[in-house]
Amino acid sequence: MGNQIKIYAISALLCAIGIGVFLYKHLELYIPLVPNDSVTAWTIDAQIDFRVDANLPPNVQLVLPNQTPNFRVLDETFASPGYGTAEATNTDSRTLLWSKRRARGEQSLLYRAVVVTRPGEAAFAQRDVLPPAVPEYPEHFRYTALALLDEARAQSADIQTFTVQLLARLFQTPMREDTKFLMDGTRNVIEKTERTVYILAGARIPARVLLGLPLDKSRTYQRLEPLLQVHNGTSWMTFNPQTGEQGLPGNFFVWSVGNTDVLDTQHVYRPRLTFSVTSNIYDADYVLAREREMATNILETISLTNLPVDLQNVYRLLLLVPLGALVIVILRNIVGLSTTGTFSPALVALSFRETGFLAGVLLFVGVVGIGLTMRLYLEKLQLLVVPRIAAVVCIVIMMIMVLSLASHGAGFQIGLSVALFPIVILAWIIERMSIVWEEEGPRAVFSEGLGTLFAASLIYLVIMQPQIQYLMFYFPELLLVVLACMILLGRYTGYRLMELRRFRSLGD
Repeated sequence: MGNQIKIYAISALLCAIGIGVFLYKHLELYIPLVPNDSVTAWTIDAQIDFRVDANLPPNVQLVLPNQTPNFRVLDETFASPGYGTAEATNTDSRTLLWSKRRARGEQSLLYRAVVVTRPGEAAFAQRDVLPPAVPEYPEHFRYTALALLDEARAQSADIQTFTVQLLARLFQTPMREDTKFLMDGTRNVIEKTERTVYILAGARIPARVLLGLPLDKSRTYQRLEPLLQVHNGTSWMTFNPQTGEQGLPGNFFVWSVGNTDVLDTQHVYRPRLTFSVTSNIYDADYVLAREREMATNILETISLTNLPVDLQNVYRLLLLVPLGALVIVILRNIVGLSTTGTFSPALVALSFRETGFLAGVLLFVGVVGIGLTMRLYLEKLQLLVVPRIAAVVCIVIMMIMVLSLASHGAGFQIGLSVALFPIVILAWIIERMSIVWEEEGPRAVFSEGLGTLFAASLIYLVIMQPQIQYLMFYFPELLLVVLACMILLGRYTGYRLMELRRFRSLGD
């Protein structure tokens, strides 16, 4: 009983690990479950247009996306003919500097990013943030700002509700006289949100501005939109400054964190930054390959797709062998099917992948039939075991060679792939059948041969399913589940289905 409990425990553990990793890779790493699935990706173009009139070297600096919650950047390209580029990265942002020794006239620079939606991806870093010092407000501004902060504090319970109350007063329409005074000089929503951060500092509340683009539909000449982030002592809370709604929208692609000066230029005239957004459909395999190149997760970096293509093709075949073995276990231990050899049907089924099913069956029957006839003739020569098996191998190879030449001369493509038939396995099957012929007669040989062919055909139908091939290659952890099934079936001691049919008369 104790040994049986161990079997169940080991099987349950293997299933839990295999299914757990499988679900994690699908739900968290977004590996699709269906082959040839498509993924919607967004292409974002940031175009900088400006004019250079003098012979001064132009310098253009653009803030690049660095923290992108709910999105992952797949690819970045720069279109800057004749310009040198240099990238700098710090904790919260990246910047790209374009420079050129000489330029004149209208100039245009382009930064392009391809991103895909990944909910929960790359959340903002949660680290200690010190409260800001109270700014030295101008006298009249200080009186109005502190009065507004006191009013919002009286009608709130915490930093979250305090922020909502403050935004409702600063962005309400029509604006009150005191908020008009506080917002004096601001020209757009971004500058109003910056002013809100300035006012919140009067309450010693850390705040910053997020700039980004809503990726909900294709747009041209789009501008960055602001969100307000406030730190409550443990994490950043995000608000829409115009509506007071809390939370980062799932379609909001964060471009800049805490830095509203996205574009900085020197020695240029009339710089203009515009954004264009469009959606495109990409093949899931391409997206997965790009993500592997940029992966930081251990399960992403340890992937069969990182291997050379020739090795990938080898594993696409090898990973199907355990499935074929599982089918054999079920057919022999549960059904009670007799086969020539234990796992030879699985190897024969793999050869059917190269020859095609019908051609493979005909080749199997022909080679085994002719080989068995020759083996029975060799028996009369009374050869030793090892030379006899070696002779059978030689005969099998010659038969396959003749079939290859014949099929090639007839114009059949299968002739080019029959050489992939498991030569040694066929020779062993012929040897095994000849022994059964001698000991049990031709009926037993026919029964085992038919069982072998049936098992190989069933395995072929299983492993040739594109869905199964895809799952086994991209989710090889499912082999743990296959192993668990084999261990459980190894403890089965009940009647086989064919035995129930055989002894049915005794039950009657």
